[in-house]
Amino acid sequence: MKTMEKKNVLAAVATNDWALWYASRELQNDKEIVMAAIERHPLAIQWASNEMKNDEEVVLAAVTKCGRALEHASLELQNKKEIVMAAIGNEPSAITWASDEMSSFWLQKIKADISFFKDAPNQIRNHKKIAMTAIKTDSQAIKFVSAELKNDREIALFATTQDPNSIKYLSERMKRDKEVLIAAGMFDVNHEESCKRMMKIDTTAKKIVLSTRFSLDESSLSEA
Repeated sequence: MKTMEKKNVLAAVATNDWALWYASRELQNDKEIVMAAIERHPLAIQWASNEMKNDEEVVLAAVTKCGRALEHASLELQNKKEIVMAAIGNEPSAITWASDEMSSFWLQKIKADISFFKDAPNQIRNHKKIAMTAIKTDSQAIKFVSAELKNDREIALFATTQDPNSIKYLSERMKRDKEVLIAAGMFDVNHEESCKRMMKIDTTAKKIVLSTRFSLDESSLSEA
């Protein structure tokens, strides 16, 4: 009977994201079933037994597919570097669910030696909080943040506020962003207003010219 039940659950978790939630506690503790459930739906780990949530192979499989799965790992594994790095590699925000010790590990290293940030894996250089800490420690750290963050307005504003020269390391889009240019002291608001007034005058002049031409045309037609 148990063998038949296991086969049924294995078949169910392969096609239904919620199937592990309906399984018995015994089968929620069955590694084969849990791994099959994670294969289809990584967040199904939340319905696995505590023992499975503390199984390194199971958790690694889950976080590799979905970084958010780290939220459901045991406290012990949330503090394991290999697991945390795999989760962050899939989803940088997963560091939110890493242990305080693991999060502060990177921050303390960067504060002590900014070159640590330069040589850090891309998933660390792509983490906004860590990137901001690095930039605050040394404005030159903007050189090493991920391409994605160089195109992020919050990071761009933070960096240029720290050091206006940081703008040269940002994405082309951020280099043209009005708010970023203002933060870097490279945007003349008065000049913009002058340009707007000139454009308005020019547009008005064109309307007057067109209106005059149209009136002259009408007069020519009426005379004819």
